[in-house]
Amino acid sequence: MKDVMSFRLLFFLAFFILFLILQKWSPHRRKTPQLRSRRLTNLGLGAFNLSLVVVFGQLTQLLSTHTPSWMEVTAGVFLLDFLAYCFHRLFHLNSFLFRFHSVHHSDASIEVTSAFRFHFGEVLVANSARILCAWALGFSYVTLFIFELVFLFFNLFEHSNFQLPQKLSGFLSFLWITPALHRKHHSILHKEMNSNFGTVFSIWDRLLRTYTPGGESEDFPMGLSKGQQERGFLKALALPFSSWRSSTDL
Repeated sequence: MKDVMSFRLLFFLAFFILFLILQKWSPHRRKTPQLRSRRLTNLGLGAFNLSLVVVFGQLTQLLSTHTPSWMEVTAGVFLLDFLAYCFHRLFHLNSFLFRFHSVHHSDASIEVTSAFRFHFGEVLVANSARILCAWALGFSYVTLFIFELVFLFFNLFEHSNFQLPQKLSGFLSFLWITPALHRKHHSILHKEMNSNFGTVFSIWDRLLRTYTPGGESEDFPMGLSKGQQERGFLKALALPFSSWRSSTDL
């Protein structure tokens, strides 16, 4: 278990640093509002959620330890990503669940640390469901581990403030979620926010008609409202329990 955790940490650090460098080298937005305070909130929420790894570690003991075939790993990546799509869409459709997901959308301009900006309530529900689904389908712990590495990579990639060449972005978006596609999902416009729910593959959005094209040169307001102020770590944790109304008011 320690070796697995160490590898995951090294994997995370390597790609986190890579996307930090890339978004500095070729930024989509050259000036982002309240960057310092937003990063502190994002990193604080990420560190807080990291403590939940102990809970998930206990649940993974349900999984088989057999060595999976490539067919199982491939099926696992596709099916678990589809599950993530379904839960993401559910957190938008249900007003109570969106209160928790709104913490993620309260970021006014996404960049790589936005990948950590999730309320612990959402993290508990989504990750527990993923592990239980893997157990129900008979997937090995190794299959889940490989999926989580792929999922982590794309989460960092699509949240980074990194501008790809338009032709490359368009090519990649036929199969995968790109930063341009995910920026659309963070738009303050209700219709655009309720699209592009995928994390790894864009095919779920295409098949289920929740796909909205995104151009690398496009720039538009992100977050929950125009001119919103950064809420900070404690206010972000309290957001789902406040009197603020969710998606129906957007």
